[in-house]
Amino acid sequence: MKSLILFLFAVLTFSGNAQDCPELCAIYVPNVLTPDCEGDNCELLIVRSECSFLAYEIKVFNRWGMVLFESDDPEVHFDSSEVEEGSFVWMVEVTYCNMEKANYNGNVTVVK
Repeated sequence: MKSLILFLFAVLTFSGNAQDCPELCAIYVPNVLTPDCEGDNCELLIVRSECSFLAYEIKVFNRWGMVLFESDDPEVHFDSSEVEEGSFVWMVEVTYCNMEKANYNGNVTVVK
């Protein structure tokens, strides 16, 4: 009987999480960062989404393709105060709470 109760609890827990996750998920990534300002988009490249991430990976590259920053933790952000002014390419791979996988890429310009 104990195993039946545990099984039902696991199913209810998964079902509850699935309902809390929006059907369509997307990310927002700023395209300009200014390390010397106050407010949003100042120095940290923060990936935002209405959905939570089950898996996450970000990479930021310089113009020669060298990886400047890499993380699998959505709470660890690229700090633009540590690089020279210029444009940088980013790539993000995510698995959302609804089990949808997505790859995104773009660029961010650091203005000092």
